[in-house]
Order: sequence, then structure tokens, then C-alpha cells
Amino acid sequence: MAVIVISPHFDDAVLSAWTYLQSKEVSILTICAGVPSAEVCVSSADLNCGFTSGREAALERIHEDVRVCNGLGIVPIHLDELDYPYSGDKDKTKLGKKLSPHIYPDNTIFVPLGIGRHPDHVATRDSVIQMYKNNNSFQLFFYADFPYASMPRYKRDKYNWLAIEKEIRSQGIQLCKFQKVSLEQEWIEKKIEYLKKYKSQIRMLQVNYPDLLNVPGILKNEYFWGATYD
Repeated sequence: MAVIVISPHFDDAVLSAWTYLQSKEVSILTICAGVPSAEVCVSSADLNCGFTSGREAALERIHEDVRVCNGLGIVPIHLDELDYPYSGDKDKTKLGKKLSPHIYPDNTIFVPLGIGRHPDHVATRDSVIQMYKNNNSFQLFFYADFPYASMPRYKRDKYNWLAIEKEIRSQGIQLCKFQKVSLEQEWIEKKIEYLKKYKSQIRMLQVNYPDLLNVPGILKNEYFWGATYD
């Protein structure tokens, strides 16, 4: 049974689902692997990462991801969606059509829960939920989005896990089989070693999460939920 970790951005699978990247039959499918036109103005996030254009940033991140996947012995799958600053809100039905050729009935699929409510994460989650409701022949699991999941779970804000779980249930999906995985130190160190390979993204994350690469640090635990739909 093949495992596919669907990663809105190149680093999300390593950040949030390292546990399942150890599987012998695993692929990482990255949604936002598209390359913006050279004429498009660079986003503030990419500018702060030292890039002069979104195109330059995207091409560098593709190379980083291929190096990571090659090191892990994982097959990378790249869709041509652009990051939110360049794409705006994504059409979930169209996104589902792009995803469907890569998902088979015997697959186990992991998608972000949507903690932090990043538009690309939410669109990824909801498009796969839509596919699952139409034909739930594959197994669906959610993962907690890091580093957002390390933030305090205040009420009525975007880090309130229970509110986000409620959003999923409002779509007819029941969450089950909750699993908290506490990584051993050796695994944490390996995870951070590979995370550092995403140099162009890590520097941006460390602005808001300065302890991101600490051991054991905020990445020592991972959280997963199963899904059912009647």
C-alpha cells in the first residue's frame, strides 16, 4: 500500500510528517511547485529570503526538494500550482482534478489539518476531502501543520485545534485514530538535518520561530488523525 504525503509547500512533509517518510513506499506530492512568470513582482516573503523574483525562489526550492527526496530515497511529485502570494485563493475543484491522477484506491493519503489556516494548506485539505467524499476508496489521514502547531492554542484564533477539527467535521468528515508520535532524539536530529536542506524557506520560518531547529525543540512531536465518511 503506497503512502503519499501531500505537502502544500516543499518543506511541509518534513516539518509535519517525518514519521511517515520512513515508509518503504512513500511519495511526497507538493502542491505549490509551480514557477511564477519572470514578469510577476516578487512577494515580500521571497524578497526577505534574499530572492529578486518569485521565479528565482521557486526554481531554487525545486532543486532543494529534489536533493531532499533523493537523500531520503523518495519519489517527488510536483504540481504546477503557485504559492498563495502569486496565485490568490485556489479553486478546490480544479486542484482536486490535478491531484486525482496521482491518487489510487489502495493509497494512504496524508494531508494537513489546516492549523494556522494558511490558504494553501486549507485548499489542499479541502480539495482532498472533496475527493474522499466522492470516492473514499483510499485511506485518508490528517497531520498537524508545523511549525504553526507549536503555537499556543488560544480560543477563537487560527491555532485553535478544536475549531479547525470542527471545520473538518462540518464537511461530513469524522476524525478518529488520533496518534501522537514523540520522536526519539536520533530521529529529531535527522529530521532537522533534512529540514536545513530547505535553506530558502527555513530562514523565513526562523523569523517567527527562532527555536525551530533546536533539539529536541518544537519539532519533537507529530500528530495524526484518521478520517471516516458515511
